[in-house]
Amino acid sequence: SEDFWLRDGSVVLVCGAVGFRVHASVLCMHSEAFREMPEISAGEQQETADKDAKVQEQVKEMFDGCPVLRLQDAPSDMRYFLKALYDRSYVSPFVQDKCAHSLFVLASVLQMATKYRVRPLRVELARFLAALFPTTRTAYRDLLHSSPSRVPPPDFHPLLGLEIARQCALPQVLPTACLGAARLPLDTIFDGFRLQDGRWVKSAQDVVRACVAFREKL
Repeated sequence: SEDFWLRDGSVVLVCGAVGFRVHASVLCMHSEAFREMPEISAGEQQETADKDAKVQEQVKEMFDGCPVLRLQDAPSDMRYFLKALYDRSYVSPFVQDKCAHSLFVLASVLQMATKYRVRPLRVELARFLAALFPTTRTAYRDLLHSSPSRVPPPDFHPLLGLEIARQCALPQVLPTACLGAARLPLDTIFDGFRLQDGRWVKSAQDVVRACVAFREKL
């Protein structure tokens, strides 16, 4: 990745056909999950020149002197995640009560922060998401009328909120997201919807069932 191929990077993360050369020390600083991976530990030792032979032996692949760690994440998800780790201002619109530039990006970063156990980042993003799907009538009315204190992102969508709640274990989002989704046409619930950038999003079957069940109770 041109965005994250750092010449002084100490580990190479490979997602699909895209590589990210980054600093193992940065990953270890933020992520509990990365700290447990031998490739990341070996990369951090590359930075300090304090190598542990047992750790180095666990590394199966090297590139240009850096341990290689192959991951199952989408390249776009890893790119958003690394931007959030390296530059906190990248997600500052999410955590400073301003207009978030993309709920889809928020979802991606939140899912990665959950998976790799970056707890402070997850807490901040989850707090913002909960504010987008409030549990009080006053806050919900403010959201519907674009209160200056909380402007929804341009790709705000209740079905996307349900997907985030399902994947990131955020039950506080469910009531308002379900209410919004229940008001959608059935073909949108079953077939999916298109984001402003052209991407098509189709809900998982359990989300579809939850929406239909909620509609029947209204």
